Amino acid sequence: RSDPNKVLHPCGLIANSFFNDTFTLQGGRTMYEDDIAWESDREDKFKRVPDAVQAQYASSVQFIHETYPTIPASKGVEDEHFIVWMRTAALPTFRKLYGRIEDRVAAGSTLTFNITSRFNVKDFKGKKSLVVSTTSWLGGKNPFLGWAYIVVGILCVVLALVFAVKEAVAGRDLGDPSYLTWN
Repeated sequence: RSDPNKVLHPCGLIANSFFNDTFTLQGGRTMYEDDIAWESDREDKFKRVPDAVQAQYASSVQFIHETYPTIPASKGVEDEHFIVWMRTAALPTFRKLYGRIEDRVAAGSTLTFNITSRFNVKDFKGKKSLVVSTTSWLGGKNPFLGWAYIVVGILCVVLALVFAVKEAVAGRDLGDPSYLTWN
């Protein structure tokens, strides 16, 4: 896996525990594996080391595509599966987006995936699953957060209107000493 005589690039536990299983959708459907990472991560956070610099440090640095051959050398840390993996989860049980099926899939349809399992979970008694899910305008599997944002937003607008009406009807002068009491 990694050469003990070389520095790993990128370094860190998350980068060097990359989930490198691969999933291929069978049966004539297409699973798109682009645009799965946040745009800000793709555009600003992850930049590939230029070939000339890689060649300069080849004897002392092991780059991500050398550690994980599923990552093309032409992409390096700009590989979207790697970028998705690097966004840390808040909880120990989490989901990471692998791809998108843009075709309409009828309820009750059978999808067949070819899975190449490379990520070992036995050492830490972990589990891994393939989840096919839908998204809506509120986000992913749990619409609670979307509805919570909408309710809080409406509440803020209503309270802003109430305070604006109160100020217009029974406002007070700023710095009016008659509202001060001395005990």
